[in-house]
Amino acid sequence: MSETVSDVHPEGFIPRSADGTYNLNTNYPKAEVRVRFVASNPTPISNKYSGTEYLRAANLSSNTLIPMLEDLGHFAVQIVDVVLVCQSCQFPIDGMTHPAC
Repeated sequence: MSETVSDVHPEGFIPRSADGTYNLNTNYPKAEVRVRFVASNPTPISNKYSGTEYLRAANLSSNTLIPMLEDLGHFAVQIVDVVLVCQSCQFPIDGMTHPAC
């Protein structure tokens, strides 16, 4: 069963489906995807770090998130959470009015 924006957690977090993917579909025209992740430096001394990126991945397959992070130089080992947000104000898209828009 796929989730719609109305099924999203009140703070905007998109639940991970049983197959490990996220539903990034939205009708909101200025949507982008905020991804919080844990990544590892590709060096002999592997240091893990946490990060957040805003990706233009709304309405794309969630399988594109890791390659997009890698293109930005992050070798993600775990996606912590995924949220659809407004490009303008960065507030979660959850049916509420975005104060900065």
